Amino acid sequence: MRKENIDWVVKSGLCLGCGICQDACPSNCIKILHGSKSIRPVIDSNRCIECGICTQTCPGRGLKLKNFASKLYNVEHDRYIGPYYKSYTGWSCDDMIRFHSASGGVVTQFLLYLLHHKYMDGVAVVGFDDKNKMLSHSYIARTEKDIINARSSKYCTTSIEGIATEIKNNPGRYIIVGLPCHIQAFRLFEEKFKVVKDSIVGHFSIYCSLNKINISTKYYCNRYKVLYEQIRKFSYRDDGCMGYMKFECYDESEKKIPYIHYWLGTHSFFVNKRCLLCNDHFGELADISFGDINIAPYNADKIGISSIVTKTPFWDNILTNAANDGYIELHDLPKDVLLSSQKYVIIHKKGAGISAMRNIRRWFGLKNPIHDDKIQKATFKMYIKQFASLLMMEVGKRPYLWFIIKILDRYK
Repeated sequence: MRKENIDWVVKSGLCLGCGICQDACPSNCIKILHGSKSIRPVIDSNRCIECGICTQTCPGRGLKLKNFASKLYNVEHDRYIGPYYKSYTGWSCDDMIRFHSASGGVVTQFLLYLLHHKYMDGVAVVGFDDKNKMLSHSYIARTEKDIINARSSKYCTTSIEGIATEIKNNPGRYIIVGLPCHIQAFRLFEEKFKVVKDSIVGHFSIYCSLNKINISTKYYCNRYKVLYEQIRKFSYRDDGCMGYMKFECYDESEKKIPYIHYWLGTHSFFVNKRCLLCNDHFGELADISFGDINIAPYNADKIGISSIVTKTPFWDNILTNAANDGYIELHDLPKDVLLSSQKYVIIHKKGAGISAMRNIRRWFGLKNPIHDDKIQKATFKMYIKQFASLLMMEVGKRPYLWFIIKILDRYK
C-alpha cells in the first residue's frame, strides 16, 4: 500500500517549514527550499521509496497535543499552558546579556550554566546567517560564544534541517531550543530514531504567537531606508526590553526602530499563514518554556524580564540551582498572572481565533491539522478579523502592494 509523502502536507497548506522531514528521509530524496515567501520541502519522486516516515515526523500535519504531553509529563495540565509544574519571572545576572537579549536573557544565561556544569555537550539554537545578516539559521552551539551569538528573538521563519542528522552522527548530550513547532518536530522525530532520543536531554521552547515570512526583512529595509547589502549586524530586539529593531551598517551608521512601532505597524501583513492554525503558544511538549511578560508591574522594567514555565521537578530543580549559583535571578509567578500576560493564547490559539480559521478552511475544502483541543465557537467578529488577516497577508507577499502597508502604518 502506497504511503503519502511530505508533498501531501505542502499541497494541503499545512507545511510549517521546519525542515525535519529532510533529516527523517532514509533515501535522502528531500531537500528544503528556502524562499522569501515560504520554506518548504521538495521531493525527488524518482528516489522516494514511499516509506511514509517524512509525514510521521511532520508537525505540520498536526498532533494531539494533550495526549502526547500526557505521555511525557506527570504534572498538572492547564488548558492554555499545557503541562504545568511551576512558573517564575527571572533575568540574567550578567547585565550585558540581560540588556542585549529579548526579555531578560534567561535562556542564554541558563544555557551557559548548563554548559559550565557539563549538563550538555551542545545545544541547538537559532542565530543569524553569516551571509544574509537579516535571515536566521539553526546550528549546534558548543561554546560560550556560539550560545551568546544566538541570543534574542528571530522574527522570521527558521528551518531546523540538518540538526537532527548532526545529533544522530555525533551522539552526546544535547538541548533543543526552538519554537513550539520545532519542539513538536523533534518529539515526533525521536519516536522514530532512538539514537537521537537518547542524545537529547532537554527541550526548551520560546513562547510563540505568530512568525513572519522572510520577505518581511526586505520590507523593513525598504520601509526604514537601509541598504540590505550594507548591513553588518541586525537585531529584531536589542538595547533593553522591549527594545529596538537595530541595523548596524559597514559604514558605522546605525538605525534603531522601537519594537512597538515596527511590530504593530507591519505584523499582520507578513504572518506565516500556517501559524494561524497553531494551537501551541507555550511549547506544550517542552521541558521548560520562556517568554515575555508585558503586563504591569513587569513592563515598567526597561532592561528585561522573562517569564518561565517548568514542566518537571527535575528541570525545575536545575533551574533553581542556576539561580542559587548566581547565574539568574528567579521569582515565583502566580499562574493566573502568567496567563493574563499572554491573552493572545486564550483568544486565538485556544479560542475563537483558531476556531474561525479552521472553519474558514473547511468551507473552502482545505485540510486542517490534527488536534485534540476543545473547540470554542467562533464569533462573527473573529471571522471578519481572520478574513482581514488573510487579505493582509496577500498584500505582504507582493512588494508592488507595499505602499498600502505604509499608508496604514500608524507609526509613520
